Amino acid sequence: MSNTVILQSFRDYDVPGWVRSCQDSVKRYAAENDWDYKYMGDEFFDWAPRWAREALKGNPACTMSDICRLEWIKQSLLQYKKAIWADIDLLIVDPRHVRLDLNRSYGFSYELYFDDDNTAHHGINNAFMFFQRGSSMLSVYLERCYEVLRQRGDGAAVARTAIGPDLVRSLNVPESHVIHGLNILNFPALYLIHKDPRKRIPDYIRARMGRPLGGANLCLNERPLPPDNDRFFFDEVADDVVRHLLRPPPG
Repeated sequence: MSNTVILQSFRDYDVPGWVRSCQDSVKRYAAENDWDYKYMGDEFFDWAPRWAREALKGNPACTMSDICRLEWIKQSLLQYKKAIWADIDLLIVDPRHVRLDLNRSYGFSYELYFDDDNTAHHGINNAFMFFQRGSSMLSVYLERCYEVLRQRGDGAAVARTAIGPDLVRSLNVPESHVIHGLNILNFPALYLIHKDPRKRIPDYIRARMGRPLGGANLCLNERPLPPDNDRFFFDEVADDVVRHLLRPPPG
C-alpha cells in the first residue's frame, strides 16, 4: 500500500464523456506516482455531520462537497501519510508541469481566473489540494468552514464559493504552499479553443499563465451556461477540447 492517496467523488449517473476522461487522467497520474486512488459516488455526502447537512439544506451540493472532502481527507490520514483531493472536472494534461511538493504539510492549487472583460485575477482554490498527517491547516480550514455555517444558521443561503475558494483565500497561505501548473478553463475559454482551427489556449490566458499547462479545472458548474442551458453543447465543446489537450505533442 502506498503512503499517499488521491480522492475523488462524483455521481454515478449523467456522467459526460469528458468528465470520465478527466477522471481517467487523474487515475493515470496516481498510477504513475504509485499512489492509491479512491472514488465515491453520492455516499460521499455522508461525510458531512448531520448538523452541517441541516445547515446546508437547500444549498447547492458543491457547497456540501467542500465539507465532505475535508472530512474524508481527515479520515484517510488515519491510514495514509498524505491525502490529495482532486475535483472530478480536473484534467491532468502534463504531470511534469504540476508543481506538487508533497514534502510540505499541505498545499492548495493556484488559480488564474477572469472577469467578463478578461481582467485576470490570481488566487488559490480547493479543487486540487493535499494535506499530510498532522497538518494543522486541515484542522484550521475545517473549523473555519463550520464557523461559516454556524454563523449563517439552518437553511440559510450559502454562496457557492463561500467555504471553498473564498475561504481558502482568507487563510493566508504562503507561496511555498501553492501548487502551480493547474489553471482554470471556463466555458468561454473552452469555446474559443473549440472554435480555433489550431486549438490554441486563448491569448488572454496564455499571456498570464507564466508557465506550461500541467492541468486544468474545466468548470463543470458552468455546464448549464450555454444558450438555453444546452448541456449537450457544453459536452460537445468540452469533449473536443479534452481530446486535443490530451493529444501527444507532434514529434
